[in-house]
Amino acid sequence: MERITARPSRKARTQEKPSKLSIDQRLLEAMERLLEDNKNFATLSIEQLTKEAGISRGTFYLHFKDKNELVVRLIEHLTGIIVDSIGNWGLDVEWANAADVEVAVDGMMRTLYKHRAIMVAIRDMMVSDGNIRELYENMINHVSLRAQKSVATVMKRGEARDGMSTNVGNVLTWIVALYTNDIIDKVDEAGLEDAIRSMKYICVTTIFSGAKGVPVSK
Repeated sequence: MERITARPSRKARTQEKPSKLSIDQRLLEAMERLLEDNKNFATLSIEQLTKEAGISRGTFYLHFKDKNELVVRLIEHLTGIIVDSIGNWGLDVEWANAADVEVAVDGMMRTLYKHRAIMVAIRDMMVSDGNIRELYENMINHVSLRAQKSVATVMKRGEARDGMSTNVGNVLTWIVALYTNDIIDKVDEAGLEDAIRSMKYICVTTIFSGAKGVPVSK
């Protein structure tokens, strides 16, 4: 009879992650696990972080001066993830359509939700740390610049609403970011789905002339 082996615990599975993962990635995942377990970022120790990430304190200090420097690096890492998540919106100067907007909204909101633990820490730190706030703003502005580029393409094709300006792309990007950051620790996955549908509707119908957008409810 075939022997059934018990599934490893979450802790064990975490420690089995491939060693080729970058220090940044391992610490990001460790921080998110600890924060998801209701640990407060302010009281989170380097020892807790390194133990959860499976690295030594010495390795940590070879890469970072302190926790704040780690957060700075993580914001830079997350910027790349978020920019990648928005798909073709802003990439192709020849075309930009409603489906691209929906993909961008969906990707950005799901990515922020997936990394909600670190995003909540960043949100809380921005109040007193100007450097963190600036890095967060730069992260969102990466997406904003692409959105503005695509809105310009829609305007050039004559498919935008009357009175449209490229700044609408900037405003909508910030609405999506700020709204998502406000709700990510307050809603479950069903609530997220509802929020995504609503935000897709707002963005598509704001940009495109005659657009009906996606239905807000199923």
